[in-house]
Amino acid sequence: WHEIWVPLDLSVSDYDSQIRMDVVRTHSSDTWFDPHRESICRLLNAFANTNIGFGYPQGLNFLVFPLWKVYYTADPKWVMHDVFYSLQYLVGALLSVYPIHKTDAAALTQIEVISSIVKLRVTKKHPELRQKIFSNDYALFVMSLVSTMVPTMFSNVYSVDHTIMLWDNMFQKESILDAVVHGVVVIICIHHNAVMHLPLSSCMSVIQESAPYTISRVYGEMYVRGRA
Repeated sequence: WHEIWVPLDLSVSDYDSQIRMDVVRTHSSDTWFDPHRESICRLLNAFANTNIGFGYPQGLNFLVFPLWKVYYTADPKWVMHDVFYSLQYLVGALLSVYPIHKTDAAALTQIEVISSIVKLRVTKKHPELRQKIFSNDYALFVMSLVSTMVPTMFSNVYSVDHTIMLWDNMFQKESILDAVVHGVVVIICIHHNAVMHLPLSSCMSVIQESAPYTISRVYGEMYVRGRA
């Protein structure tokens, strides 16, 4: 396909300043990316220039980093185009949870729907959580997990290498979005004792602090589900 690709518009977009702020602080401790951050900024500007009605919503930065490492390692010559078109595909799969503009209510509605699905799946596995997980207090808690984790596909939680491992599992599923939603369910289920016995603020702190260390269990649960 490299014989038919269209040159990317690498000019500076209206989102350049936000892109640069996000890229600097995304996986900031991973020094492998230090020589690549400027190129990643150019790529995200190209995405914003091409997708004028969509632009650059925050969250895309977390999707680009795993893609960049995979494709650069495979063939640095074509990394810019390979990542660009793969990002287009990923955004297409996740489009319903990204707001098209600031007043777009459709994305919020979709996040509410996904949050309801998450709660149903969690309580199917842990019925003892039903009263808490469906309470008004926990409604915002579940929505916050969905709204921050689904658009980033957990790259905001796990290291780049761990995210790549997780994606390798997710991309084998018929629906990427459903696989991502299941991952959120697994993370809540892993912390079911915290949800059941701790106050909401303490529960949120426990999940936030321990989630980065759950990759093995999340991957294992998703692998088992894929073979079921």
